[in-house]
Amino acid sequence: MYRLLLSILFGALTISGCAQTVPHTKPVKVIEQQAPPPHWVFKTGLSAKELCGIGVAGPGYPDSPYPKELSRERSIHNLSGALATEISEAIIDHTRHNVTTIEMARALHVDEDLLAKVSHLAKTTYWLDSAGIGPFMQAGFTYAHSCIDTPTAVQGLSLPESSIPSSPGTPGIDPLQSPNWLNKTGPQPDARLCAVGYSLPTFYPDKTFTNVVEEIRIQLSKVIQTLVSSYHEDATNRYGSLIEAITVASTDAISRGAVVSHYWYDKAGIGPFGTKGSTYGWGCIYPLDVVTKAVQTVQKSIPEEEQSVLEEVRKRANRAFDELESEIEKQESNKHSPKT
Repeated sequence: MYRLLLSILFGALTISGCAQTVPHTKPVKVIEQQAPPPHWVFKTGLSAKELCGIGVAGPGYPDSPYPKELSRERSIHNLSGALATEISEAIIDHTRHNVTTIEMARALHVDEDLLAKVSHLAKTTYWLDSAGIGPFMQAGFTYAHSCIDTPTAVQGLSLPESSIPSSPGTPGIDPLQSPNWLNKTGPQPDARLCAVGYSLPTFYPDKTFTNVVEEIRIQLSKVIQTLVSSYHEDATNRYGSLIEAITVASTDAISRGAVVSHYWYDKAGIGPFGTKGSTYGWGCIYPLDVVTKAVQTVQKSIPEEEQSVLEEVRKRANRAFDELESEIEKQESNKHSPKT
């Protein structure tokens, strides 16, 4: 019996040893020391020559197309958001009292139509950070650089040529320099409402992007609720369910319409929250568009007698945002007024 057990055990070990000679997975590829990142990884922007945006995505499974697709999508959002900000500010700065020109600046909406046009015109190059030496300091992250030459953008996007910056903008994502958009929250001169999202370091580094987007949506949703807050007293009467429906529809519109165009990895903890390795993001919506879409959604399913309530909600939201805009314009005028 003892010899039989030894024979069985020896046979099992022999079979196991033979099995190990046939690998079931692909051999691990040894990555050589990576060359320095391309220059655009740390510095990109708008110039007289070309308009560029940058995007980044976490790793995927082997041969997955998703990191490239997601990083390109974020680079298109980055470029579109930068265009809306830089061009509108340039126009308003140079022609502050020309209402027609200001309205032209506002016409550059960062919406599905603009994103589709930018995506069609832009050419994209990619860089895989296999060693974790890029601005997000994570191995396996994919970076996308999407650019449109300026003459093509002026023609294809109907941009006023005089509004294109003559020199490159600020660095795209520099982990050791805080971006200026950290201070651009609330209503903006181009009728957008913007918020900054924040995420602590996570076990899976790319999860921080999801956290940032969710945080931005929550902040924007709270502001939208205040735009219709004049009807909150109706929560106890027959219009309570209607106001709740508008709030739900607004939240849904924000989820689909909020464009997060900038991300930043705070390597040294120099950001507002002072935490090393945290991630920030900047996203915007057009609040009056959100309220209008929410009202239109609810309008399809309510009786005729409640239609007037919807119209009043929209009007009061418009007035509330106009008051916020007026306050910003007043602050901007004070900045440019000569000091006595």
